Amino acid sequence: KMLTDGLEDVLVLFGSQTGNAEAIALRISADFATRGKPSSLLCMKDFEKIDLSLPRTVICIVSTTGSGDAPDNACKFFRALRKFKTSSSPLSAWRFAVLG
Repeated sequence: KMLTDGLEDVLVLFGSQTGNAEAIALRISADFATRGKPSSLLCMKDFEKIDLSLPRTVICIVSTTGSGDAPDNACKFFRALRKFKTSSSPLSAWRFAVLG
């Protein structure tokens, strides 16, 4: 279902340098649609569009680059997450899975 930030309650986030993680994220999002469950697909660099406090299911797909470095389009997202202390994280409302 659509939440107040305009995104679905299932969110597929991806971070990819070469497009591999993006392709997997597209497949996962399409699989949700095929099963009648809409999802929102979003690059991690656009995370400011997400209301982090809303309860949702989040699937993160990330592929590393070089010597295990985070992809450029995911760095800002990860830096923002590191600012939260575990007990005060607005992400506590999220159920999530990470594929990387």
